[in-house]
Amino acid sequence: MKKLRLILPVLLLTMFGCHKDTNTNNTQTQVTNHTPNGGAAVTIPSGAAGAFYAINTINYNNNGSGYDTTDIGLGYAWFGNYTTTQNAGSVYVTGDSLYTNNPNLGGLVTFPWYETDITNQFTFSGNSVTWNVQGNSANSIPAINYTDNTAFPVVTGLTLPYPVSIASSVTVHFTVTGAYDAIFYAISGAGGQQTSFTGTNGATSATFTSAQLSAVTSSGSELSITIMPVKLTPYTVSGKTYYFVKQGAYSVTTIVQ
Repeated sequence: MKKLRLILPVLLLTMFGCHKDTNTNNTQTQVTNHTPNGGAAVTIPSGAAGAFYAINTINYNNNGSGYDTTDIGLGYAWFGNYTTTQNAGSVYVTGDSLYTNNPNLGGLVTFPWYETDITNQFTFSGNSVTWNVQGNSANSIPAINYTDNTAFPVVTGLTLPYPVSIASSVTVHFTVTGAYDAIFYAISGAGGQQTSFTGTNGATSATFTSAQLSAVTSSGSELSITIMPVKLTPYTVSGKTYYFVKQGAYSVTTIVQ
């Protein structure tokens, strides 16, 4: 089955494996990948012809005297197959051209699908996101011109103290405004290590154990916790169904003592 991959605030995600987890922090599935590219996924119908992702990423960095805020917009798309996308011709999101093989990551990651340059740091203004696809008759991909007006799910109230101790569990509280189909949590720390969790819809808090936190960070390093609600909208053109994804990735970062 095809999977809609989530984007975390730092890097676009690559492939990973899943295993069941028995933690009690309102989660059902834990996904572990100790690389800069760990993440979580939600399954969509196997008949999907492709997907388009618009992601608003916001990081609140607790510097000890307040929060520094960084906003970045990310977008990408795939056609036919997530890992080996078909060529769909030119692809644009809100007028910004997407492409394969991002040259601005220093060779760290090469993506096999159309995607935006994360160093541009553009942001989506409002909920209206316009997608334009040239199409490719050789791959039976139609021209697509679609404006996704679905509201971005928004996370508020996410905070962490400065500093934070990982000698015991850490709980974050938050509120999600707007409709969403799934929610994910991620914790990350030193060296790009990361663990992600599938959260329970409707939850307003998430608790991470000392063992889970210690697996990704250590004293004197940073800890980031990310809350990611996702909303999917199907759209059928020329008999093929594509999914338009609105995702929020809200992170809070602090220092570990």
